[in-house]
Amino acid sequence: MDVLFERGEPSGERMKLVFTRDEETDILAARLEGIETGPPVRGTVEWSSPEGGLLMLDIDHGILAGVEIVVWPEVTVIPGLEPPAGGENGLVAIASGHGERFALEEEVPFAVRRNEGRGLMLIEVDQAPGPCSAVRVCRGFVVELAANGSIAALWLDGMPHEAHD
Repeated sequence: MDVLFERGEPSGERMKLVFTRDEETDILAARLEGIETGPPVRGTVEWSSPEGGLLMLDIDHGILAGVEIVVWPEVTVIPGLEPPAGGENGLVAIASGHGERFALEEEVPFAVRRNEGRGLMLIEVDQAPGPCSAVRVCRGFVVELAANGSIAALWLDGMPHEAHD
């Protein structure tokens, strides 16, 4: 992956994850509310998976502020799936080197897994190298970062139960 991220300052209690789902298109979006400060960097990072999935990462004020699953890959149900324990509170900032406005596209193999009977979803990147550290962005949103700055996994908890089955 060419786009790298890093752990930013703690997010505090003002951040909130809000889910929306377009029933007509089946697009699921999770966005942070309460982003107040940061550099004027805005953009999108589009991940397309060889298996046909399409995911958009929204960057606002230089931080990862939203995730949209535009085209769903196959979703695997894993009973007992739980987000990582521990981790540090913080934001996930895009590494420097991008202009104030940008749109990037990458081919990134990813898989979607969910817990049966609960609104928990894991978006797991297949090629994330080495050990990872968990960043708790806000309640219901955990990002695992690999040592090289790539995103290894996105955990979304509290999504609507009617989201992609």
